[in-house]
Amino acid sequence: GILTLNDDINADGEGFRGGSTSTSTYACSWFNTISGFYYDISSGEGAKKGEGIASYITGKTGGRGAQANGGGGANDHNGGGGGGANAGSGGEGGQRIKPSTFTCGCLNPGVGGKTNSYSNSANRVYLGGGGGAGHENNVNTAIPGANGGGIVLISAATLIGNGNTISSVGNSVQGSSADGAGGAGAGGTVLLEITTYSGSLNVDVSGGDGGDVANVGYSNCNGPGGGGGGGILWVSQSSLPSNISLSEVGGEAGTTTSTSQSNCTLNGNNYATNGDDGDVVTGLEFIETSC
Repeated sequence: GILTLNDDINADGEGFRGGSTSTSTYACSWFNTISGFYYDISSGEGAKKGEGIASYITGKTGGRGAQANGGGGANDHNGGGGGGANAGSGGEGGQRIKPSTFTCGCLNPGVGGKTNSYSNSANRVYLGGGGGAGHENNVNTAIPGANGGGIVLISAATLIGNGNTISSVGNSVQGSSADGAGGAGAGGTVLLEITTYSGSLNVDVSGGDGGDVANVGYSNCNGPGGGGGGGILWVSQSSLPSNISLSEVGGEAGTTTSTSQSNCTLNGNNYATNGDDGDVVTGLEFIETSC
């Protein structure tokens, strides 16, 4: 029948969870580059991966490799976490820049989450991926990854938008980190099996922004978090209806908000990257099985 929106629908941050922080006791060494894609979280060599559509594997929950569409956790030492993904891929985490040759850095921050594939033939939808955690070696100094957006499904003959918003945004990383910062969550998924639209409707499935680093101390140039990838809007029509105003942009990478290290650039990203934009899929049809 007719569905009238008298308020917004909000599924922000209701998707896969970001990687939680854990304090590393691993003894960083300038000549030993920690480059693996996975580590046991207890080793301290890699921060926790953000959640994605693949299950965690025992003994491999830490490290820079993406957990499918979940962002990778930064490797030792103090790198940034990768952003989560959905239709758009997650951004890479930022590196820790060495203050001098014989000190610790991080050339292997979290990898951005991998994109999900959408098609009517596959008939599958996904939650936005969570961002990976930043690497921490000082207690309570890093910032975890942020959650991805959830899933909204609506089926109606007519939708009266009344200028309201259906939102499934990936969470941005809040606060500023002293050690590595977490990656952002990816935008979620909105499915609209609607025949006719009346009035204006806003849909937002944008990715969140990666975490910033404050770099407390004279020799810290730690890694910001990667931006979250954009989500997906799936509609019944053959193109995006003119009534709908869509935002599916990828989130921005975090920055260095302060530094006293001479080779560290204020407001720089330390090679952290933005998340990629999301997408629109057309020709939606909810296929009900006999299950």
